[in-house]
Amino acid sequence: MRIAPKYSFQRPDNTTQYAQNELVANDATAALVLPMRFSVEAVFGRGRIDRVRLFTDNQNVTTATFNLHIFSADPGVPGAGDNGTYSVGSVRNWVGTVACDMATASEVTSTDKAKGFAITGGRGFDTKMGAGGTAARWALLETATAATYTPAALELFEACLEFEG
Repeated sequence: MRIAPKYSFQRPDNTTQYAQNELVANDATAALVLPMRFSVEAVFGRGRIDRVRLFTDNQNVTTATFNLHIFSADPGVPGAGDNGTYSVGSVRNWVGTVACDMATASEVTSTDKAKGFAITGGRGFDTKMGAGGTAARWALLETATAATYTPAALELFEACLEFEG
């Protein structure tokens, strides 16, 4: 069975340029950042993340490359809010990182951009391994590489994890 849970968030109302390794999130205050949460209850046990899709309503993301960090439990409050240096308190529940290069070969319209990223070998998981048996996966988005990224104010991001269960 194939499922594809999505999570959307809107970043703050500014166009402050990101540098390498900065958090892209819903709030500039670390304590108010909500990690993306993907429900995997429909998998009923074990499965495999084999693809990630990333969408933004900013079609001008020409230099945008991101890392989507996936966790088996809520990673907690990050070390900084949106546009701050990416860090988490612990990587104990880290599942893996997917490099998302939105700068090349993306599907683009006059208003938005999307791209899918296959994960070689997939990322296996057991839904009973989440915090307290929660059947979910969490993620945080980080800017990658030395290329800087200038966002749109109130830019919408949507990530989708594709699972084979």
